[in-house]
Amino acid sequence: MIELDGSYGEGGGALVRTALALSTLTGKEFRVTNIRAGRKKPGLKAQHLNAIKALEEICGAETNKISLGSTELHFKPGKLKRGIYDINIGTAGSISLLLQALVLPCMFAPGKITLNVKGGTCGKWQAPVDYLQNVLLPHLQRFPQKIELKVLKRGYFPKGGGEINLQISPRSKLYKDDSFTAFYEELQLKTAKIRLTNQGKLEQIRGIVNVSAELQDKEVGDRIRSTAERHLKEYDVPVNIRLEYSHAYSIGGGIVLWGLFSYGGKIDYDNPVILGSDSLVERGKR
Repeated sequence: MIELDGSYGEGGGALVRTALALSTLTGKEFRVTNIRAGRKKPGLKAQHLNAIKALEEICGAETNKISLGSTELHFKPGKLKRGIYDINIGTAGSISLLLQALVLPCMFAPGKITLNVKGGTCGKWQAPVDYLQNVLLPHLQRFPQKIELKVLKRGYFPKGGGEINLQISPRSKLYKDDSFTAFYEELQLKTAKIRLTNQGKLEQIRGIVNVSAELQDKEVGDRIRSTAERHLKEYDVPVNIRLEYSHAYSIGGGIVLWGLFSYGGKIDYDNPVILGSDSLVERGKR
């Protein structure tokens, strides 16, 4: 049994999400206490609870009785299995944070996994789904045969209601036996190592501005995009920022920007250098 103290470091939910992902992948059970002890409202939030419920389906995991606000979790993973899984966080709880617990093990499932997730597509203290789509997933592409995220509907705080579709097709059935050590050794032989030692030269900047339709009359999205483009001119590279107005249950929005870099005049798609950042639309924020 691996014992974890959820108050470690800043005492946030990342410890629980990471433990869930690694436990499912390695097959080792764990118990964590003092979950999110460093937060104003400690214990499991909606995205954590739904990540655990999803893993109960995806790998037959067993847990103690848990609910919103639970501060202790005993998690015993089972065997991963392919399939289509529907997950509804039920609030504006972060889709991105929920996926931190699921993506890693799902990349090594015995067959294709499709995750249909409803919740918040952006919000405070989280990476928007567009960041996962355009900054993180290009790095993870080295592991599965295919990993693709589609944003079907935007969901803002407080009602959420956003929807994404994530499809993961494993490259090969690497995890053939109960030995994680053997699996890990084989994985190192079959995949390119992550090497990010040189930033290189900025080649282009891309981005997405997504804003709820209620703000279109005031051209909020247009103004965000034009302001970003004006400031980014100093880098003297192509800038392409897409604008999207969406019908959502709550008013909100945000901008995600990412730069693509080359090394030796070439963008390395095996080890892409992509630097991203984001900002939320908030009332009174310039």
